[in-house]
Amino acid sequence: MLCTTVFSYKYISLLTSYNLNSVIDFPTRIHNTSNTLIDNIFINKITNANYSVYPLIDGLSDHDAQALRLFDIIVPTDRNELYSYKEISTQSLNEFQANLSY
Repeated sequence: MLCTTVFSYKYISLLTSYNLNSVIDFPTRIHNTSNTLIDNIFINKITNANYSVYPLIDGLSDHDAQALRLFDIIVPTDRNELYSYKEISTQSLNEFQANLSY
């Protein structure tokens, strides 16, 4: 964070307690005489130690985007996923509407 206030210290402390750390250390909004960091990206730097972050300056406004690139990510291929679905019919829509009225 660019500005250090009591609120920002508490905010950072809370996120750090969940092992989340800010990776943005540059202004994300530049306007006339002020530079502010109003956008943040928080990651777990222990599990994501290899990353890069940079501004995306498009010139369309005083507010810039940020890009985060994570390297060395291992995505499990044998994920157990649960899929559910709901049949859409006149009866199911009527039941849904009836349940909303309670």
